[in-house]
Amino acid sequence: LLSIFNLNGILGIQHPDVPGVSLYMNPLGAGSSRPSAAHGWGTPFDSFWCCYGTGVESWSKLGDSIYFRDFDVGKNLWVNQFVPSTVTWNQAGLVIMQETNFPVVTGNPLIPE
Repeated sequence: LLSIFNLNGILGIQHPDVPGVSLYMNPLGAGSSRPSAAHGWGTPFDSFWCCYGTGVESWSKLGDSIYFRDFDVGKNLWVNQFVPSTVTWNQAGLVIMQETNFPVVTGNPLIPE
């Protein structure tokens, strides 16, 4: 689910054709569209709304929370994002690599090393 939020919420604020241009606010209402939202798209050099700062911070969060595990028991590992990555799970003695090309290709092989 977090992969979908990242895809739609974080990647979706970047203008598809103009590098460095983001959306002021990502509208979520029924029938709303990004280009006609509150301030629409920014400009490469003249727009830096507070939402731009939040948007830039959001990009740094893409690598956060890929995996979760049980805190007390340590017997379960959850994949929270479909992101190419490797996790070393010391409690279980495992190293697991995730290879994916999500959302282009569905499916997600987990490869124990």
